[in-house]
Amino acid sequence: MSVHPVIICLFIFFFILPPSADTTVKCFKGFSGDGRPFKQRLCQTEYCIKTTEPTGGATYGCDDFTPFCKKDECVVTSKQSKVCCCNTDLCNSSPITFWPVSLLFFILFSYFMSSY
Repeated sequence: MSVHPVIICLFIFFFILPPSADTTVKCFKGFSGDGRPFKQRLCQTEYCIKTTEPTGGATYGCDDFTPFCKKDECVVTSKQSKVCCCNTDLCNSSPITFWPVSLLFFILFSYFMSSY
C-alpha cells in the first residue's frame, strides 16, 4: 500500500512544521498635517495604527508602545480623535493616497467593458 505524495506533504505541513510565530507587519510611520503617510517601517507587532486628529493631521505607526489594538477596528476617543487598527502590510495608509489609483482602475475598467 503506497501513500500519495500530496497526502505526505499535507501531513508534514499541518502536523510536523511548527506554527509560525511571525507577528511582524509593515506599517506606514510618521506624522502628516495633510493626512498622508511618508515612511514605512517593519514592526515587531501584529497591528498597524493610524490616529486621525480633528484638525485633519494624522499619526501613523506600529501598535508597539502600549498595545491598544485587539482587532481590526476604528474607535473614536474622548478627544474626538479616530484611532484605527489593522493587521496587513501598509494597511494604515490614508484613503486620500489611493483614491486616484481606484479612480484610474475604474476608468480603465469602464473603457474596456464598453469596447465589448
